[in-house]
Amino acid sequence: MTWFQTWSAAALDYDRPSPDQILLPDVALSLSRQPRFNGHTQRAWTVGEHAIGCSILAERLGMSPAIAYAALHHDDGEAYLGDIPGPARPWLGQDWKTMEERIEAAIAIRFEVLAAGVNEIRRLDLAMLEAERRRFYLPPPRQWMTTAQVTADDVSHAGRVIGEVLDRTGRGHPHDVKIRVWFIERHRDLYDGRGTYERIDEDIPW
Repeated sequence: MTWFQTWSAAALDYDRPSPDQILLPDVALSLSRQPRFNGHTQRAWTVGEHAIGCSILAERLGMSPAIAYAALHHDDGEAYLGDIPGPARPWLGQDWKTMEERIEAAIAIRFEVLAAGVNEIRRLDLAMLEAERRRFYLPPPRQWMTTAQVTADDVSHAGRVIGEVLDRTGRGHPHDVKIRVWFIERHRDLYDGRGTYERIDEDIPW
């Protein structure tokens, strides 16, 4: 068995994922329930909140709507593969990497994510990661690699964004519904302003 049933009863084929198998409600729901850092934070913080935060941070740093839209969707693959800690990824091997790339390609086609802004997305991701570390973790037993790779200004902006996200998602019940609805709203708000869609490849890289 090489396929996976999603919340909406769609089937994702891990050996040949296709854009028609990727649905926004499935992605939004999964990311709204998945904890960042495998749940080892001092309070609940999800992949969905991280993704929303990255998209807001892009706007705060003056990046284009296309980058903000791509930032919202940069972790969508985790809706189907989970949030694997960065230090564990080298142990997964090339087969995993190939599968991840195929799923991400299907997602990019489905949601028309621009094939640009890799450096900008990494800047946003690292700034959020460092701000999350400071906000949600006890003092580290060893230095995190992000500490030396981000600017104080970016981390300061990211910290403020995290506070804003928590203000909206951190109170009331159920927590995941607020995140899921907001993720879909951000998708719709940013979609029209993202610019012309251009694919890198015509098809998914098999």
